[in-house]
Amino acid sequence: VGWVPGIRRMTEIARPMRLALSLHAPNDKLRSRIMPVNDKYPIEEVMDACDEHARTLRRRVFIEYVMLKGVNDSPETAVELAELLDSKHYKVNLIRQGHDRNICRDSQRTRPYRDGSSHTGARHRGGLRTARRTAKPA
Repeated sequence: VGWVPGIRRMTEIARPMRLALSLHAPNDKLRSRIMPVNDKYPIEEVMDACDEHARTLRRRVFIEYVMLKGVNDSPETAVELAELLDSKHYKVNLIRQGHDRNICRDSQRTRPYRDGSSHTGARHRGGLRTARRTAKPA
């Protein structure tokens, strides 16, 4: 979620694990609205810790971004996110929340989860992965 001491600790112990950051917004105002932890650790401080982690351990950082309809899914927000993550250190997972209007396009692939539900819209391009989780059929 962006707990900077935890990110720094993961960097120090250098274990073979991947860091995944729940970002969900490309700026402090929006992220604080969605994730109150941002008030304590703003995006710039979190991204600095993630950059250090990636450089030190030579591992990509995974960015999880749940797209909330009308909140953080506008084309302007997408541009802001791309500018924030303008680095080879990141792999982005855009997670659609069951709506059509957003910054990613529908894909024709569907892959089932173990519980019988599925995610659709999975697309890999560069460091970007998009997915939408759908309910298990009755």
